[in-house]
Amino acid sequence: MKTILCVDDDQDILDTFKIILETEGYKAVCTPDSTHIFHLIEETTPALIILDINMEGVNGLEICRSLGSNPNTLDIPVIIVSADPRIDTAINEYGATDILLKPFTLKELQDTVDYYLGSRIVSMY
Repeated sequence: MKTILCVDDDQDILDTFKIILETEGYKAVCTPDSTHIFHLIEETTPALIILDINMEGVNGLEICRSLGSNPNTLDIPVIIVSADPRIDTAINEYGATDILLKPFTLKELQDTVDYYLGSRIVSMY
């Protein structure tokens, strides 16, 4: 079972990610605390990271850049989540793998995750 690390300061969003991803057959590790992201990566060895970029007191884009420059996390796809449609520069500038614009649909989340993890599990939705 592939693990997905979800980082967002909105607990409702994390709960939604967890339900959807686990229904799809993934293990979802969710945290509202981005300060422990590298520790969680070591503990869980995620196949993919979903990262909100607008968290209180934290610049998610800088976390994304750090993930992309760290040899231990360089190969982990990072999908950033944002409500700002101008964020498309983050892919080149900060090393994000892809972007999910809020509000996104269940299908957009499923398709994006499945694209990067190379699997498709039949959805219950």
